Amino acid sequence: MKPQNSSRHFFRRIAVRPTVTRGLIFCWLVGFAALLSSSVAAQSNPAGAIGINPGDNIQSIVNSNPAGSTFLLRTGYHRQQTIIPRDGDTFIGEDGAVLSGARILSDFSREGNYWVATNQTQENRQAGECDGSAPRCRYSEDLYFDDQPLKHASSLGNVGPGSFYFDYGANKIYFADDPTNHVVEASVNGDGAFNGSAANVTIENLTIEKYAVSAQRAAIRGDNTYNWAVRSNVIRLNHGGGIRMGDAMQIVNNRIVQNGQIGIGGIGDNVLVQDNQIAYNNYAGFASGWEAGGTKFVDTRNLVVRNNYVHDNIGPGLWTDIDNIDVLIENNIVVDNYSMGIFHEISYAAIIRNNVVMYNNARPTSWVYGAQILISSSSDTDVYGNRVVISEVGGNGITVVQQSRGTGSYGPRVSLNNHVYENTIVHLAADGQNGLATDMNVDGSFWTSSSFNNNTYYLPFEGYAAWTWYHNRHTFSSLQQVGQESAGMLVNEAPENIRAVPTWMPGDTATASTSTMLLSVQQAPPLVFNPYEQDAPIADAAVLEGSIGLEGRTTEGLQALYVFNHGVGDVIRDQSGSDEPLDLYITDPGAVTWTDNMLRVNRSVLIHTLGAAARLNEAIKSSGAFTIEAWIDPATTQQSGPARVLTLSDSTLTRNFTLGQDMLDGRGVFDIRLRTTQSDENGDTNLQSRGRSLYDGLMQVILIHDAQGGTTLYINNEVVAQGIVDGSLDVWHEDYSLALANEVSGDRPWLGDYYLVAIYDRALNAEQVAQNYNIGLSEVVSLPDRRVEIGTVTADVNINVRGEPNGGVISILDPGAKVLIVGTNEDESWMQVELSDGQQGWIASFLLSVEEGSVTDLE
Repeated sequence: MKPQNSSRHFFRRIAVRPTVTRGLIFCWLVGFAALLSSSVAAQSNPAGAIGINPGDNIQSIVNSNPAGSTFLLRTGYHRQQTIIPRDGDTFIGEDGAVLSGARILSDFSREGNYWVATNQTQENRQAGECDGSAPRCRYSEDLYFDDQPLKHASSLGNVGPGSFYFDYGANKIYFADDPTNHVVEASVNGDGAFNGSAANVTIENLTIEKYAVSAQRAAIRGDNTYNWAVRSNVIRLNHGGGIRMGDAMQIVNNRIVQNGQIGIGGIGDNVLVQDNQIAYNNYAGFASGWEAGGTKFVDTRNLVVRNNYVHDNIGPGLWTDIDNIDVLIENNIVVDNYSMGIFHEISYAAIIRNNVVMYNNARPTSWVYGAQILISSSSDTDVYGNRVVISEVGGNGITVVQQSRGTGSYGPRVSLNNHVYENTIVHLAADGQNGLATDMNVDGSFWTSSSFNNNTYYLPFEGYAAWTWYHNRHTFSSLQQVGQESAGMLVNEAPENIRAVPTWMPGDTATASTSTMLLSVQQAPPLVFNPYEQDAPIADAAVLEGSIGLEGRTTEGLQALYVFNHGVGDVIRDQSGSDEPLDLYITDPGAVTWTDNMLRVNRSVLIHTLGAAARLNEAIKSSGAFTIEAWIDPATTQQSGPARVLTLSDSTLTRNFTLGQDMLDGRGVFDIRLRTTQSDENGDTNLQSRGRSLYDGLMQVILIHDAQGGTTLYINNEVVAQGIVDGSLDVWHEDYSLALANEVSGDRPWLGDYYLVAIYDRALNAEQVAQNYNIGLSEVVSLPDRRVEIGTVTADVNINVRGEPNGGVISILDPGAKVLIVGTNEDESWMQVELSDGQQGWIASFLLSVEEGSVTDLE
């Protein structure tokens, strides 16, 4: 079972679809050539406008004129300026007028293999959650070569072509590329181009670029504003966001491209987002599931998102997340985004209509996330008239999911009364799902209040189970049997030209602003790094049974030890030998099962210290280092949240550290959160295990953080993640509790078996990690061939894999395919199997030839 390649396919699409019209190619040239190609047509100076020349102090000129003035920024670079408008001010750029947050670097020296720029004293706010391979995304200072952002390396030793390292202590920027005959710029200004709380401001015809704004801030920061009009601008290469919204903001006909975190984000009522290109955002490598990509709208009323071209963002395309209500998303082209195309999450009433949504999340998925259109824990949404195409590489169509997400501003966050109709949904391969799914217990209204009907589908072959309902995969006929798609159609031929992305025509909608002048579509060059490249998987783990050996384990710095050998009760004793034991208490003993050597967590439960784990917090805070060791066996690799394996925290948003289990690209991973002086209270760090590193079996998981910030995650004595988490532990809270199997607030449950948990106030070295691993194994039964029966498809045609014997089809297997046999029914007429993606199902026994073997025989 080799891990599937989950690299992005953004630019592959351009190559294989020669019929796609992407619009006019934007030439990313140095200096004014770039500016002239991105500006609108020449326009006359507005009457009475106050001219501002490059080099002028813009804020001083604004302050010396009355509110409601019009300012004309003349052609050229206006560098490192932040403008705080007054009510009614208008800012218009001449063609080629640029507001830049960067300075040009020209004085370089050599230190060994590196070029160095000295006297770089800029250091702005850090924020955000990074993807594991972009560990310095939180640092907002960027370096650009010829308008291309370089990757910020985690250490000087990791600097190579296309990357740089900012040594903030020495005020130096190191990089490997020869700067000769290149324009090299460093971003400096972290306050953005526009800020403040004015009303009725207009910003038009400017290029706004290279501001060192942090995550969740933006070059145009309209958070506390009213009725701003942002029109016909190029907003690019800013480290955080392009635009943060405010109430009644109009964002019309802009090119919001290649920003470090996100194109548009924020809160606001009565916002219009229309005729914009939103593309290539998240070059800095922020975690796409946190907040990154094209857009993320939060707590809006009457949001209208119309006729935008949203493509090639590393993250979702259009994302309404948290308490949005009365949303209209229409007539957009949303293609080639790394995650969901249109994502309506924990929100309320919305209309999603007449959009073209294609090739998003183009990689294999194991559940209903990664859809072209996804409704998640949201109610009263109509989805109709959309053209949906699922890549042959992977992804889902239109899906509705219910998860435990609590209550929001307008009531429970539940997926009820959602209706999907009159859409065209095309599967280019036997992959992807449509329909309803949930990972929690729900009442019948979840399945009956929502509907799919009168949609037209194309499948590569009729028997593919492309729908999910009532926890089962369905073919089209079995979907109709459960009451859906009574008027739907399954067609034999794909609609004509279905693979082609239609030409985007900004300004076509009847409500377009008459003052808007049309900009050309821009196309960015390939990003300089791929923040989603998967590391090589570690070796297959054995499944281990028995108790964990204790004799001879390293004990220096041991602060807490739990070995789960009590076999009864609601207390787990700390066996570290401390005079102040940190015993753990089980809030619901009925939720767990004791054995002689482990504790099994069967359902959501909190296992925690009564009150603060003050001794542990203080010991680690004082040493600046720690090691967490957990011998565990997850109930399933498909847990998310992150589900808390072990946490020292106060809530879902405040912690000292957390070792959690989460999902990345359909695979189980471990997620590390660690609070330092350089992080927020949530401790969002840069560290996740990669590749196939989390197993359905007993694992020794060790997290080590040393006093220099080096952070390493081991699984079964092998390093699976490593990086630098900057800052000290001086901000750790002494009154936080220690908890297993859940957050202290009780809403991030983890299910599985605990064999041993140990916590040290120092960093173990590699030899001590191996020592504890080998001693642990000395008392277990090792069964490396976890499944020893392999089934091979003997039929000459594709065969069905069913959710249960004689049940609905959940997948299709090719002749000669191999599967793992994990069980049979009573008369052995059906074989229960596990597929290469971890999904389990049933195949009629006569279709399989069973042979002896090991898991490795499947690779």
